[in-house]
Amino acid sequence: MNDAPTSEDPGADLLKEFEALLVQFEQAARDGDLDEFRRLDHVLRSKALAVIGGMPDMNPTDDRYIDALRDAVARLGTAAGEIQQERKLLKARREADQRIRLAYSRK
Repeated sequence: MNDAPTSEDPGADLLKEFEALLVQFEQAARDGDLDEFRRLDHVLRSKALAVIGGMPDMNPTDDRYIDALRDAVARLGTAAGEIQQERKLLKARREADQRIRLAYSRK
């Protein structure tokens, strides 16, 4: 049984969890931790579906779900760009290493 306190607004709790996952996702991208990035990507997709699933229960004037998802999409794009940049740098390092090894193997 979970004894953790929750607010009276489950939607707010869900958005807080979503935000915490986004922060972890962004950190994994900055660290170049591809395994953690992939794991959190899967968790975030599931959490995003839960947020979207909660949308029908919100008030028509409640924009926090839409704002949270809009912000998440922008942040996910930035994090994915960071991972892409990390992969390019890794590829360049591997190619440079391979050229050096080839140069030394010829002597």
